[in-house]
Amino acid sequence: MRRGTQGSPGRRPVPRRRTAARGGRPFAVSYVVSCMGDGIFYVVAALYFTRIVGLDPVH
Repeated sequence: MRRGTQGSPGRRPVPRRRTAARGGRPFAVSYVVSCMGDGIFYVVAALYFTRIVGLDPVH
């Protein structure tokens, strides 16, 4: 038998938290949403600029 696998008598193991069930990684999600918002802003700003200047957005 290996040492340390049984634990001390009378001590309960500490339950692990399940963060994935509660939304996972909020910082990572907020970062992705922020990047998507920036990208959408750049696309809309470029399309608006081409319309104001009078260029065709395809060129």
